[in-house]
Amino acid sequence: MIIGITGEEKGRILFGKALTQSLDKPLCLVNLNHKNRNLEIAFEMENEVVYDILDYLKGDCSLYQSTLEIQEGIDLIPSSYLEDKYSILKEDMASLKTELEKEYQYILFFAEKGSEIQYVFDQWIIIDSEERGGTSSAEIFEIGKKDREQGLYLGEMKNKDRVYKEIKKFSLEKEEEISSLIDRFQRKERVKRSFFQRLFRR
Repeated sequence: MIIGITGEEKGRILFGKALTQSLDKPLCLVNLNHKNRNLEIAFEMENEVVYDILDYLKGDCSLYQSTLEIQEGIDLIPSSYLEDKYSILKEDMASLKTELEKEYQYILFFAEKGSEIQYVFDQWIIIDSEERGGTSSAEIFEIGKKDREQGLYLGEMKNKDRVYKEIKKFSLEKEEEISSLIDRFQRKERVKRSFFQRLFRR
């Protein structure tokens, strides 16, 4: 299952950090935001980076070499500070998707915008953004958007600035609102799985 998380950065990190605590393992995070390494900082991995996602796509290292282990069952492929050192092709993302799906049950892609990579998403979470996902084949979940007609609206994400200051200490127990959004996201998944299970039992 590939989940794209795009839009407002603080929301992306909070939602992604919560998902790592609640989704089944093994799980991999792929950071495609090359403006900074705030996602790596949130997981206290910023000083562990040797190779990044662009190094792998360029062919300068293996997928294993570009991957950092956050904890057992949770890995991270970091972003690059030098976005212009390689231009990602559609074929690169398709190949990366194939390789990651061999190893992981869930893959989370983090990017400011998802329009150029939406074709790899099974599900697309759009946070506080006016980006339109109407042409995507992915199942769309929206948080805090004014236009709520593109997908399932999960609700507002409040107090992001306050929680972001404590992001290294973040937990679902401390932030009930994020927990509620994650629960809505997962309930939708359970209902869908239950439907298919009943369907194929017939």
